[in-house]
Amino acid sequence: MQTFLPKELASLLEKSPDTLELIDVRGTDEYSEVHIPEAKNIPLHLLPMRLHELDKKKKIVFICRSGGRSGQATLFAESENITAYNLVG
Repeated sequence: MQTFLPKELASLLEKSPDTLELIDVRGTDEYSEVHIPEAKNIPLHLLPMRLHELDKKKKIVFICRSGGRSGQATLFAESENITAYNLVG
């Protein structure tokens, strides 16, 4: 599984934000409390039905609170032949 550390993601967001698609896989309540402004919310349980919404031309980075759900999302995307990254740390 490919990963990004927060520092790496921050650097990429600063240098080339148009190359990234950030997907926050937390529930809508968690997302509405706090989230990265550039991140789109697709709760993990809805990801299989909403895969078509991902821009596969960009680096897709899955985000959650601790890395567990985003790790599951990354593995699922990879199983569908989508290159994805898990934000860890």
